[in-house]
Amino acid sequence: MNWDELKKWLLNLKEWLLNLYEEYLLQLYRKGKRCIVQKMDKKKLWTIALAISIICIFCVFSKDGIALWKKANVSPSEREEERIYNSNIEKEKRPKKEAKAESPPVIDMSDNYVEIKTDMQRINEPTYFDNEVIYSAGEGSNIEDQAILTKIFVYDMETKEEKVIAESGIKFGEIYEGRLSHNWVAWLDTNHIGTNIIYGMNRESGEIVEVKKCEYNRPQIRLWEDNLIWVEQRDLENDSLYLYNFSSGEPVVLESFDNPTYGTCPPCIWENVIVWVSPREGEGSIIKKLALNEKGDSSAGGPEPELIDPKGFAIYPATNGEVIAWLDNLDPNEASLKLTLDGNNIVTVANGVGRFFGVGDRFVAYTQAGTIMLYFWNEDTYAYITPKDVLGRLSQCSVSGNYITWYSNPPKEKQDIVNITIIK
Repeated sequence: MNWDELKKWLLNLKEWLLNLYEEYLLQLYRKGKRCIVQKMDKKKLWTIALAISIICIFCVFSKDGIALWKKANVSPSEREEERIYNSNIEKEKRPKKEAKAESPPVIDMSDNYVEIKTDMQRINEPTYFDNEVIYSAGEGSNIEDQAILTKIFVYDMETKEEKVIAESGIKFGEIYEGRLSHNWVAWLDTNHIGTNIIYGMNRESGEIVEVKKCEYNRPQIRLWEDNLIWVEQRDLENDSLYLYNFSSGEPVVLESFDNPTYGTCPPCIWENVIVWVSPREGEGSIIKKLALNEKGDSSAGGPEPELIDPKGFAIYPATNGEVIAWLDNLDPNEASLKLTLDGNNIVTVANGVGRFFGVGDRFVAYTQAGTIMLYFWNEDTYAYITPKDVLGRLSQCSVSGNYITWYSNPPKEKQDIVNITIIK
């Protein structure tokens, strides 16, 4: 390659980098992040272009190229989980404040849990349903290894048997979002770079169906019996909330969003009730509650969902079909956990609450400073389920009825330790 050819190649590289930078800024805008654009002279731009070109060549030709890409594309939930855990470690190092005399007693419920016994090192998003636990898993020392979570397992709590029910079918693919019901298993197969396929498996026949392909970010799916829901990024500006019924076989759009904050917020489903949040005209949020009939459509609940005013901002809703809980801030250090039993009166459960929480039959479970706490709304009573010397963290879909799924080891440790607590 002579100098003229090299100069032309570098000019093309500069244009590509500028386009990539513009795309990056659009993605930041979609995610609601602020950024500062600085002007730079040509010498600095050429220097950056040369440096990035060297990095790109390394990523393409190095055996760790895919791993580096995966590290840069860790999902918000995984990144948030590790950030919360590190924040909890720092809080544990601080001197603890003495409890006020008027504070209600906190009940110790830390002696009633069982550990999931598995030979797998990495266990992703363990989710309990009716005496079974579903998770994707694999062997690997840390999150940067290539294609660790290649299989999806169902663990029987009675027999202690672990069975592989499916494997990733994508090159460099991994499985996320494993969900379970009596009739169906659902999961997401992804290569982390734009190929995302939602699958479902009929538990009686073993037949696997492709539900939908998603081209952008990894959707977070939720399943209850035959109904599957998720929010999917449609393009740089729009996201859509989908409902898919395995009996009818056609995805239906319940709502579309042009606000990145709500477009990245997973919905919740319990029995025949779907709950999600939307931007409110002016300021704040609105919580929407939609009832489905047995066939998986909204005709039983009327043409419009019930609207619940959270009296401010709301994100990450959770429900048991009646009680609805949410956070009022994206920052875990600033977030308060709130709930409503009747859609009107709002209770503030706790402050400084981590991202993952869930609503059980008569309690809400949440993480606070490395301790997994419970709040029983009928008794106005608090309890904790993690032993005092253990830092716990909840799984994403952590609560089902009276069962709570949680980790008792730091992120990226060699062996994931998963526990199930039963609230009697």
